[in-house]
Amino acid sequence: ALFIGIYIPSNAMKSSPLDFTDVFHYCDPSKYLIYPLVTSLGVFVVWGSVLYFMSSDKVRKILCLITISLSVIFTCDYTLFKVYYGDIKARLIYTMADMSRTSYLFETCVLIVVVACILYLVYRHLMKYMNYFLVASIIIVAAFGGYNILQIHKAIEGHSYAPEHLETASIKLNRNGKNVVVIMLDRALGTVVPYVFNELPYLSEQFDGFTYYPNTVSLGAHTNTGAPGVFGGYDYAPENMDMRDDMLLKDKHNEALLMLPLMFLEEGADVTLCDPPYADYQVMTDLSIFDEYEGIDSYITTGAFNEYSNDQYEEIVRLYRRNLFCFSLFRAMPPCLHSLFYDGGNYNDPDYLYDYRYMCHYTYDGSRSIGYDPDFLNSISVLDSLPMITDVGTGDNMTYTVLVNYTTHSEMILKEPEYSPEYRTNNTQYDEANSSRFTLGDESLNVENYRGLSHYQVNAAAYIRLGLWFDYLREQGVYDNTRIIIVSDHGYDLGLKPDWSNDSVSAEVYNPVLMVKDFDAEGFTVSDEFMTNADTPFLAVTGLIEDPVNPFTGNPVDTSYKDDGEVTVFASHDFFIGDNNGTAFIPGPWYYVSDDMRGIDNWEYAGEW
Repeated sequence: ALFIGIYIPSNAMKSSPLDFTDVFHYCDPSKYLIYPLVTSLGVFVVWGSVLYFMSSDKVRKILCLITISLSVIFTCDYTLFKVYYGDIKARLIYTMADMSRTSYLFETCVLIVVVACILYLVYRHLMKYMNYFLVASIIIVAAFGGYNILQIHKAIEGHSYAPEHLETASIKLNRNGKNVVVIMLDRALGTVVPYVFNELPYLSEQFDGFTYYPNTVSLGAHTNTGAPGVFGGYDYAPENMDMRDDMLLKDKHNEALLMLPLMFLEEGADVTLCDPPYADYQVMTDLSIFDEYEGIDSYITTGAFNEYSNDQYEEIVRLYRRNLFCFSLFRAMPPCLHSLFYDGGNYNDPDYLYDYRYMCHYTYDGSRSIGYDPDFLNSISVLDSLPMITDVGTGDNMTYTVLVNYTTHSEMILKEPEYSPEYRTNNTQYDEANSSRFTLGDESLNVENYRGLSHYQVNAAAYIRLGLWFDYLREQGVYDNTRIIIVSDHGYDLGLKPDWSNDSVSAEVYNPVLMVKDFDAEGFTVSDEFMTNADTPFLAVTGLIEDPVNPFTGNPVDTSYKDDGEVTVFASHDFFIGDNNGTAFIPGPWYYVSDDMRGIDNWEYAGEW
């Protein structure tokens, strides 16, 4: 009862406590552990006791043997068979749940035989010590469960600042001054841009003045390594961050987030920051690092405009009442039975898709789906609300705005061609009639599965909403005097471009979007110039701040890092800042990339350090 009811679910929750709560319904998620605990006590203690005391002496012995055998087998299943299904989301769904019915089948059979033999020997020779063993087991499991709960509570308590930063965002732009807007779309794919704009040609008109840079490389594979360069330039390339090993990564990351805001403040600009990632190296970003700087307005927007937020909260609480216990049973089973108990994340709930419509998204294939992905709703609602939170003034001073958004990081099948979220989606006819949209000349996107198509769709959804916002900026008379940079921290490996990969690295992971519109620019153009996402700060300040210098390092803000046509890319996948938070990044593989990042022959392995 304690192993299934407390230890397993608390272990899952402890791995990332903040994923089990949200800033708009902030609470200690360990309170939800009461549900699996009570259910386990009911199943194993109450009903187990009823069955035991209603049975004959012979059946009681059999029940005891079965109970102890299953306890040992479940413990061994959970601790010995370390199967990996990707990250687990708050709704107890894995990102990579590929479960085989034959996984560890032989090992499971061997385990059962070994456990049977050991229990037989214990029964024959050590039965007088069994009570000591059982009491010790109860104490140990309860202690580990209690420790997990304390860790969860400590993590949540360390983020108590979060609910204090829920003021409604306001993006300031001026009609008579220069405006600079940096939009970081997390995990937006550079690869899909030409295909989306080909399918939706009206986007080229809405994105008038933009230059798209397809030959752009990210200097890191994930937000912790790729984002610092986006905000702070080449001083915060992974290579240069590692060289400054007298400072914590947290402090260097904070410098990157603060660099441009402080430079623009010095010029008298109004500064607005929305959802800067990992501020103070916290998963739930800590905006308090900006409090001491008068003139910087910072906001949390993700989830602030989601009309289904309360429905989602009610559903997640209801889901935990049943499925935390079911999740524990699934994790305690031999891997060969995981698929049966996991049931695609439904945990054998026949009403799952109808009870949790705002919390769970299920796809039958790449064209049909049911339900909503809550992460997508939290993010797309921000882009939908941009006209509402844009405050256009008549002043002549500069403004600097950063908007970080996770629409492109969330996977969901959307209604085509509007690319909008619907409870029930069926794109079968549209997909069949428009299969050619993934081919441009001699180039094609290899969109063969749900993940590839969903990423394409969420990228399209983001550009559609941004296009509508740009139309609004035109109506307000602030489009031409606004420099806009759309960039992402990294790409993602979806196999969309198979020829971009070899056995050791996929260039797709490191191909972020980069699109730039300068003041009064016209037309939508494409440039094959070799760029990195760390060019963003230079692009933001050029022509506005004379001889720009990083206020923390004293180094010029420029692009000299890539003057020789080669950059150093960190290919580590240690992206958990809870672990990777020393003075330098945990060692990983490095590559030299030159000329054209899309050609895998231009990726040279540099070693691991």
